[in-house]
Amino acid sequence: MSEISAGLVRDLRDKTGAGMMDCKRALGETKGDLEKAIVYLREKGLAAAAKRASRAATEGTVGSYIHAGGKIGVLIEVNCETDFVARTPQFQALVKELAMQVAAANPRYVVRDEVPASVLETERDIYRAQAAGSGKPAPVIEKIVDGKIDKFIDLTDVKSVLELHPFIPGEHYYLGIFLSGAYQEILGDLHNLFGDTDAVHIHLTPGGYQVEHVIKGDSMTEVLQYVQYDRESLLECLRRQTEKALREKHISLAEARLLLQNYESSLNNYTYLS
Repeated sequence: MSEISAGLVRDLRDKTGAGMMDCKRALGETKGDLEKAIVYLREKGLAAAAKRASRAATEGTVGSYIHAGGKIGVLIEVNCETDFVARTPQFQALVKELAMQVAAANPRYVVRDEVPASVLETERDIYRAQAAGSGKPAPVIEKIVDGKIDKFIDLTDVKSVLELHPFIPGEHYYLGIFLSGAYQEILGDLHNLFGDTDAVHIHLTPGGYQVEHVIKGDSMTEVLQYVQYDRESLLECLRRQTEKALREKHISLAEARLLLQNYESSLNNYTYLS
């Protein structure tokens, strides 16, 4: 039976940039072999990306923009995975920028599927009439009409449909660079606010099971480090506050010692109740 240490997980994260839980899982699958774990993460990279792409964006915000003069107004809803991201200044700025882009594009429809069939057919009749005197065969004229239908919403540089480029697997969707909220930047690898739980890998045997690996969950110190809080700085801050309380006779020396001992002990403890 082998145990995956927090230090080993941290080394793998530093080398790969992968999420904490993914690193723990990789080390568990490779019995703590760092190099094999790196290969494992690389092999699973596409699967991890596909899994993230399938997450539902159920949170978000509604923003508005009124152009100068009050003649053009936009109301837009932008969704994301978590309310943490929705509340960040970065996300709010993105929503405002998108609303301004919509106002500038002045579209009549959000997507092409919303363009009424009657509007498309009217445009087709116009383009057929224009091409009728060209002497080209009917199939060629229909191809010309199809091409013009694709472009008629771009006349005079005014889009009738918002442009959203299609997602191509393996390529960056550049709109996503604006969705780098505080939660995703700091807590995105945690999956929950209390870090990872203790876990074991077991092997089933005819008589029951055998424990193969023990993966320790996160301590309070480790979780705080993920969100940029330093253990020693926190302890020093509490020491200063305790000394001040002692000078002002708000607490006794025994109470001060007990407070510091309990606080330091809690930083070393598991984040979940046991």
